[in-house]
Amino acid sequence: MMKFIRAEVVRQSQSRQRGFTLIELMIVVAIIGILAAIAIPQYNSYVARTQVAEGLQLAGAVKTAIAEFHQTNSSWPATNEAAGANADYVGKYVASVETSASGTNPSIITITMGAASPVSTDIQGKTITITAAAGTGAITWTCDGGTISDSYLPAACK
Repeated sequence: MMKFIRAEVVRQSQSRQRGFTLIELMIVVAIIGILAAIAIPQYNSYVARTQVAEGLQLAGAVKTAIAEFHQTNSSWPATNEAAGANADYVGKYVASVETSASGTNPSIITITMGAASPVSTDIQGKTITITAAAGTGAITWTCDGGTISDSYLPAACK
């Protein structure tokens, strides 16, 4: 008799567990939804920051040209061409990198982000400015976020 009861209990427990219940599946879907709600905005922010970094990368060549011009002429160039840099610095996400200066005022590099896709909508058409300052034997650069939110700027520009 005892052997029969044990076999019946085992048979009943095996027949009851045949997959996940609806509530368990709903909990898993809810957890995935919460994780996605957190991850997607963070990913979009990361994408915008990498696109801004392209502008700073392109500005590096202009910074070098301005520094050489200032070392040679003891004045600031008014344009990219005057500095000896390429006139058109354009990237996949950057519309332009332009230099401007007037009189004895130091050069200012303005990086303008592209105004259409694939540029992140949070930074489309916005600008970053980098200002030169002559020190003793060196030129220092100050990055200003311009019209781009601080959350999309690299640490050097905050």
